[in-house]
Amino acid sequence: MVILSATNIQKFYGSQDTKTAVIDKISLDINQGDFVAITGQSGSGKSTLLYLLSGLEQADSGQVMFEGKELGKLKDSYLARLRRTEISFCYQYHNLIHNLSILDNILLPKKIDGKITKSDKEFLQNLIEISDIKDTLYKLPSQVSGGQQQRAAIVRALFTKPKVIFLDEPTGSLDSANAIKVMELLKDINTTYKTAIVMATHSEKLSQYAKRIINIKDGRIENA
Repeated sequence: MVILSATNIQKFYGSQDTKTAVIDKISLDINQGDFVAITGQSGSGKSTLLYLLSGLEQADSGQVMFEGKELGKLKDSYLARLRRTEISFCYQYHNLIHNLSILDNILLPKKIDGKITKSDKEFLQNLIEISDIKDTLYKLPSQVSGGQQQRAAIVRALFTKPKVIFLDEPTGSLDSANAIKVMELLKDINTTYKTAIVMATHSEKLSQYAKRIINIKDGRIENA
């Protein structure tokens, strides 16, 4: 089942005289339970594509539909709530709040939207076990490793039970051992909870964890 669909989306940067299409008429469907790796050289447009698909940026033309709703036509308040509940985004750097414990960082988005239920707590316990961060929960981000911080950020993004999670170079700041741990976590999450994952990566090796690889060159899809 298609949960997110992009049709002929374009994104331009620069002034009229130097106008460049960073994303050039890309059409793409994301299905429930997909694990998609978007690959390409630096500057190819893969990060911009993530921003457009997730609603962090709006396309200059074309449309992005999420479960029947066109992201470009939603009010900012509705779009913000959608990104807290249905769509999650993880950056290369974890963006944890430095003066909150790992656990409080994970709980924060859910607390913003209301009460944490017994079912939520059981779900979180499963995520903690899968991600192997149990020993870090009451520590500050500065007191744990980069790999543990990134896994905590992924757990935070997943705790709201999103339909799709976007990740921009999620292993870019990690050593090879921690990069593998993060990818194994994403694979487990995708298999266990059928969460759709769309990940931008420059690593051919790590892209092999995905079910589908899409290569971007000069803002266009080379293969899908």
